[in-house]
Amino acid sequence: MRIFSDLFRIRKDKKFFLRAMVFCSLLAALGIVSELLGITIPWSGVTNDKINIGMSFIILSGFLFGPIWGALTALVQDFIGCSLRGEAYLPIFMMAPFLTGFLSGCFPFVFKKASKKLYGIALYCTFISAVSFFLNTTCIVIEFYNSNFDTFWVYAVPRLITQPVKIVLYTAVVFILYCIVLPRIEKTKFAPDSDSEKRWKNY
Repeated sequence: MRIFSDLFRIRKDKKFFLRAMVFCSLLAALGIVSELLGITIPWSGVTNDKINIGMSFIILSGFLFGPIWGALTALVQDFIGCSLRGEAYLPIFMMAPFLTGFLSGCFPFVFKKASKKLYGIALYCTFISAVSFFLNTTCIVIEFYNSNFDTFWVYAVPRLITQPVKIVLYTAVVFILYCIVLPRIEKTKFAPDSDSEKRWKNY
């Protein structure tokens, strides 16, 4: 069971809990602001697309503090963001940000070396963007088009155009903050320690 406590950062450590709560709150706030300041591209109907770096901060929260904190940051950011934008909060659209935060907490634990490299972060951002794109488009079809999946690609294709831009933005923000800025201002090691990594590899 030790392997799971390492992965999910289950520790009886008040300092870690407070640090995680403060950092994740800050990241959620930055994500909300970036979404409010993002660029909206009105394709048609409910398929309006948005270009912002909001997901970068969800990814960072998972990278820094694990799956649970990543998922919680995503839910808080999504809920408060919808409230501030005056949009109806639809639980079905929670899946993509929740999964983004959760998987982001697993990636640096399993691929510790790759998570510190530009290529690893780029590959992960590409993967998680594809997952979010598929889930969000599916949710649009289910919620607004009565699960008529004949319309899936009709609304997916226009939204595909912005995906490369988003991936580049997410990769740049995560790499700069996670690999360059945070190591210089934070001495505490966020990633799993060497013993935790060995237990995971040998599990």
